[in-house]
Amino acid sequence: MLIPVIVYLLSFSSIIYNKPFIEKQLEKSGLFFHAKEVNSLVIDYLMDEGEAKLINLDVFDENEEQHLLDVKVLVHRTFDFLFLLLVLFFVLVYFNYKNSSDFSKILIYSGMITIAAPLILYFVPFEALFVNFHNIFFAEGSWVFPPGSSLIQIYQYEFWYNTSFSLFLRGFAAGWALVVIGLAKQKL
Repeated sequence: MLIPVIVYLLSFSSIIYNKPFIEKQLEKSGLFFHAKEVNSLVIDYLMDEGEAKLINLDVFDENEEQHLLDVKVLVHRTFDFLFLLLVLFFVLVYFNYKNSSDFSKILIYSGMITIAAPLILYFVPFEALFVNFHNIFFAEGSWVFPPGSSLIQIYQYEFWYNTSFSLFLRGFAAGWALVVIGLAKQKL
């Protein structure tokens, strides 16, 4: 399970600070004119590893600013967790998988799990995934905003759906790459 988790965290990391990708998703929502500027500031804020402070933009109210701070903390913890998993992965590979046959099987099975995850999640309504994600990682009620709030207006449902779809599509493709590499290693 280590490799599939790493794959999806890497997929997440390829999206979270990717301004051109996020701008493209915002364009699909139809609110690109103002959202581009605000989004750029939000991404810069999320990237800043300095003091954990509120974003302090006139665009967001206090609850939205607090949620963005919570998101910032979660993103940085996610990157810390990814780093630890990568170190663990390389240590395990170095000490345990000198046999190419064993490692190729691990790549194949990990790839299959990585491929299966989005296929299984496909049958779960996106709204349920979104709500459960927030219930797990954020304090109750801290992520629910009125329909007219700036966060809801800028980062609309379609944005989250399309971004999540892209994250899982990247993981899905990486899963296939793991299977192909594993099979190729078996033939060598």
